[in-house]
Amino acid sequence: MNSRRLLKGGKLICVSLCLALLLSVSTPWIQPDLAEAALPYPLQEGFEGYGTTASGYTSPIAPTASASQPWVNAVGGSTNWSVGEIASATPGNHVLNQTDTTTTSAYVVTINYWGSNNPELTTDSMELSAKAKITGANSTYAGLVARYSVSGSTPNYYRFTWKKNSSSYQFYLEKVTGTSKVSVPQTSGTPNASGVSVTNTILNPSLDSFGYLPLKLKVIENADSSLTLEGYYASTLVLSGTDTTPYATGQVGLYSNAGTTAFDDVQAATISSPTSPAMIAAPNHITATYPSTGAVKVSWEPVDGAAGYNVKMATSPTGPFTKQNSTPVTTTNYTRSGLTTGTTYYFVVSSVTTSGEGNDSTPSVSGVTKAVSLPTVTTATQLTAALASAAPGDIILLENGNYAGASYTGLNGTADNPIVIAARNKGMAKFTSTGLKFTTSSYITLQDCEFTMTASTWVRLTGSHHIRVTNNYFHSPATSSVTGPKTDWVYIDGAGSHHNRVDHNLMENKLDTGKFILFDGVSAASAATKEITQYDMVEYNIFRNTLGRQENESESIRIGVSTLVHLDAHTTIQYNIFDHCDGDPEIVSVKSGANIIRYNYFIESLGSLSLRAGNGSSAYGNMFIGNGRTELNPDPYGENLGTGGIRIYGENHKVYNNYFQGLTGSSFDAAITFTTGDKDDLMTNYPTYPALHYIAKNIVVANNTLVNNYANIELGLVRYGLPPENLTFANNIVVGSQKELIKIMTPIPGLTWLGNIMFPQKNVPLITGNSASLTSSEVNVAYPLLKDEVLQHDAKQYAWLWTSSSYTRLRTIAYKKLGSASTAINASTGSYGSGGTYSYINEDMDREPRTGIPDVGADEYSAAGLPADTANPTWSGSTPVSVTSIAPRHATISWTAATDDTRIAAYHIYRNNVKIDTTFGDVTSYVAFGLQPGTTYTFKVEAVDQANKTVMSGNTVSALTPVMRGIVVSEVPVQIALGGTSKQLKVIATYADLSTEDVTAGSTFTSSSPGVLTVSTSGWVTAAALGSSIVTAAYDGAASPPLTLKVNASAQTNLPVTADT
Repeated sequence: MNSRRLLKGGKLICVSLCLALLLSVSTPWIQPDLAEAALPYPLQEGFEGYGTTASGYTSPIAPTASASQPWVNAVGGSTNWSVGEIASATPGNHVLNQTDTTTTSAYVVTINYWGSNNPELTTDSMELSAKAKITGANSTYAGLVARYSVSGSTPNYYRFTWKKNSSSYQFYLEKVTGTSKVSVPQTSGTPNASGVSVTNTILNPSLDSFGYLPLKLKVIENADSSLTLEGYYASTLVLSGTDTTPYATGQVGLYSNAGTTAFDDVQAATISSPTSPAMIAAPNHITATYPSTGAVKVSWEPVDGAAGYNVKMATSPTGPFTKQNSTPVTTTNYTRSGLTTGTTYYFVVSSVTTSGEGNDSTPSVSGVTKAVSLPTVTTATQLTAALASAAPGDIILLENGNYAGASYTGLNGTADNPIVIAARNKGMAKFTSTGLKFTTSSYITLQDCEFTMTASTWVRLTGSHHIRVTNNYFHSPATSSVTGPKTDWVYIDGAGSHHNRVDHNLMENKLDTGKFILFDGVSAASAATKEITQYDMVEYNIFRNTLGRQENESESIRIGVSTLVHLDAHTTIQYNIFDHCDGDPEIVSVKSGANIIRYNYFIESLGSLSLRAGNGSSAYGNMFIGNGRTELNPDPYGENLGTGGIRIYGENHKVYNNYFQGLTGSSFDAAITFTTGDKDDLMTNYPTYPALHYIAKNIVVANNTLVNNYANIELGLVRYGLPPENLTFANNIVVGSQKELIKIMTPIPGLTWLGNIMFPQKNVPLITGNSASLTSSEVNVAYPLLKDEVLQHDAKQYAWLWTSSSYTRLRTIAYKKLGSASTAINASTGSYGSGGTYSYINEDMDREPRTGIPDVGADEYSAAGLPADTANPTWSGSTPVSVTSIAPRHATISWTAATDDTRIAAYHIYRNNVKIDTTFGDVTSYVAFGLQPGTTYTFKVEAVDQANKTVMSGNTVSALTPVMRGIVVSEVPVQIALGGTSKQLKVIATYADLSTEDVTAGSTFTSSSPGVLTVSTSGWVTAAALGSSIVTAAYDGAASPPLTLKVNASAQTNLPVTADT
C-alpha cells in the first residue's frame, strides 16, 4: 500500500465551545492501494491525443478497443460522440461531446481497453471519476457507468447520473437491466436516496470555470458479497447504495441521456477493501465555537476512509451521549442550535463507514453556551476595533475587499477558544499594503485570506505562541522584482515564541528576494540572552515558483540564523510540496538543532535541503524528484544549476527513508553530499565563529533509495579544508548510469559502509577516490528489482492542487518501489530492534511498519492488497528488438515494451549472448558503449517482472560498427623553434560513416631523426637541434601520412599546418 501516513491517536478534546471556522485539513491520510496491472494506475483519459481543431479529429471509439481507440460504443450510436475543444480554454482543452439534441435517446460508451489490460478493474473494488457538463436543456442527464456487460443481447450496468433542472440538480444511483432500471437500495446510515435534489446555490460553487462538475463513482466489494456504490460530486458523498445481488463484472464508461453533454479527465483505479468500523479512526482535533446565541458548532479533522460522522451530545462529560444528527454528517462540522444559554454541554464524534460506526472520540469537548454576535468587518479600521475588543472564542469575519494590516499586542484566545480571523468568502479578503503583526499574543487563527504586497513582512508573530496561519493564499504582486525590497512572508521571532503552526497555505510566484517562512527568535548580536522560537509546525503547504537563483537570503524556509546555531528549535517541517523553488542553493536551510524535516516533496527545485548548522536534526521520508531539470547558472563561470537532495553539516544527524530520483545536481547539490568544513565542534566555537561550516560528524545515512541521479553520494568536496568524520552509510539502495555512484574527494576518517545494495549501469564506476575496494558486505553490487509506482496526493490535504489545471502535474508522483523478488527484501544489516543502532527506523518512507529483518532502501515491501504474480512477461510481437543507430564505438537498440500480469520491473541487455547490463522497467532503449570499429555484435533483451519471472525477446539483432578508414596528424606547426615549448600532436581517425574521433591517447609515434626532434609516447614533440624530421603516428594498425617537421632558429615564426607555407 502506497501511503504516507501521519498517525495520531484518537482523542476527544475538552474545550470551552468557542473555536469554529477552522479548515481542519491536517488529518492523517492513507493513499489507496495501487493494484499492479499492465497499465499503471491511475488510468487516465484526457481526450488530448485525437487531433486538433485545425487538423481534424480521430474518433476515440471503435468496434474493438485498442490503445489508439480505447472506447467502444455500448448503447446508442457511436456517430453522436466526437472529440472537440473548449473554445475559451488556453491552451485548448479537448473533451468528448455527446451531440444528439433529441430528448429520447440514451448513450453509453465504455473504455474496454482499460478493462482488457487491467481486468481487476472490472471485478474488484474501484473508483471512476470524470468531469461532466450538461450542455443540453433541462432534464438532460450525464453520468458514470460501472460493471457494464451484456447477457445475450441485454445490457446490464450501474449508473450514477446527474440531471439538470431549472433551479436544482438531481442525482440518481441506479441498476439497469436492458431498458429497465431500479434504484440501488440506500445504504443504511447514509443521508440520501436516489433522486435527491441539490439546489443550484449549493452545487454551482463546485462547477469549474467552464461549467464542468467533478463526478466520482466508487464500487466497493463487501465481505458479505454485496456491492456498495458511492456517488460523489466534487468531494461530497451524495448517494450510497448497496446491492445484495450485484453484477459481478463489467466495463466502466460514460452515460448521456435526453440532450447534449460533454466529458473530460476520465480516471480510474482500483481501491482497497472498505474500512471496517473497528479499524476506522475516531476524528481528531475536536473543537467547538459559538456561531450564534444558544448554538454550538463542533468541528473536527477528516478521517480517511470515513463515509460520514455521528455527533453525540450529553450534559455530563461521561455521558450518556445522544446522537444529534439523523443521518451521517458528510462535512467536518455540525451545528447544534436551540441550546440553553449558560449551560455546559459535552460532545463526542465518531466515524461512519459503509460497514458501520467506529469508536467515539475521547475525551469529550465541553463548554458553556453564551449569547454571541459575530463581528463582521469591512475595513482595516473595523478590524482593528474588533480585535481590540476580541475575547476568546470570537470569530471575526472579513467581508470581500482590500485591507491594510496593523500591529496587535496582547491578543489572546485560549486552547479551547481561539480567536479566529477569517475571510467570509475564501480568498476574497485581501491584505494588499501592510502586513499583520501579532506580539505577545496566543491562540489566534488566521485563515482563508489572500496576501499580496511589497511590505517587508506580511505575517509576523513576535513573542507569540499557538498562532495558526491556515488555508491562505500568498503571492507576489506583479510589481515585485529582484531589485525591489526583500520580503519575508511569514516571520516568527521574539522571546517566548513557540508552538505556532503554518498549514495548508498556497505560497507561490515569489518574484523578489526573501523567504516564504523565516524562523528566528532573539538573535541580535547585542542580545544578552539568545533565544529561538521552538516547537513550531509547517505542514501541508505548497511552496512554488520562486525567482531564479540568488547568492543568498532567498531560502524557501530558514530555521534559525547564524547567531542561534547552538540552540535547539524542535521545528517540524512535514508533508509540504516545494515546486520550482530555485531562489537559493538551500531550499530549506536549517541553522539550529533538533529539527525534523520529514515527508516533504521537493519537485524540480534547483537547490537542496541543507542541514547548514546545528546538531541533532533528522531528515526522513522526504522525496526529491528532479525529472532531469537543469538551468543555466547566472554566474557564467559556474556549473549549470541542478536539482539537489540533502547537504549536511553539524553533528549527530539522522538521514533515512528518503527517496531521490532524477536529480541533476552535483558538488553542493548531489543527492547526498558532505563537503569539507571550516571548523569542528560547533558547541565550543560558535561564540567566535557562528557562521562557519562546521564539519559533519557522527552522521547516520540509512535506508535511503537513490535512483537515476547524475551525482548520488559525494563526499569531501574540497572547499573549506577539514573533512567530515564518522559517517555511516547503511542499507541504502543506489542505482544509476550517469557517473560513479560514490565519489570521494577527500579521505574521510571513520567512513563506514554496511549492507548497501548498489548497481552501476552502463559500466560507470561504483566508487572513485577510495583507497580500497568495497567488500560485498559493505556494498552488494546487484540490481534491486524496482517496479514503477505512482503516488497520488490526497485532495483533502492538498486541496489547492485541484483549484487549477496548472497544478495537475503535482497531483501525482511517479517513482519506484521494491518488486516482490527484490534482493533488498529482508536484507538489511544491523540492529533495528528495541535499543538497537537503527531502532528509530521502525517505519518506511510510506509510514508502513518495518517488520522482521527490514528491507534495504526506503521502501519496506508488503504484498498486502497486491494481486499474485502468476504469469511470465510476454512480448507483443516476435521481433520486438531493433537497432536504431550505430557508431564506431556504440550502438543504440530499442524495443517495444513487454507486458505482464503485474509489472515489468527490468530488462536485461545481452551482447553476444552475455548479459552486460540491466535497465529499469520503464526504459525501452539502450546505448551499448565500449564497442570496437568494424566489428559485428549481437543484442537481445530479456524482460523481467517484479517477481523476477523472465522472457527473452523473440529476436536477436546484429550491429556492424563502421570500420576505420585511416588516421591523420593535424593541428601542429610544420616549423618548430629550437628552444621553444613542446607541441602536442593530435591524431584523428576517420570512419566509414564519416564520423571522426580523437585517438591521440591510443596512438604510437615515430621520429625519423630523434637527434633533431623527439616525440614522447603521448605525442609531445620537442626540438633538439636544427634540421628536419619525419613524424608518423600509428593507431590500431593504421599509419598516418608522413609529416615533415622543420626545426628553425628561435627567431623563426611558427606557422600552423593550415597556413599557407
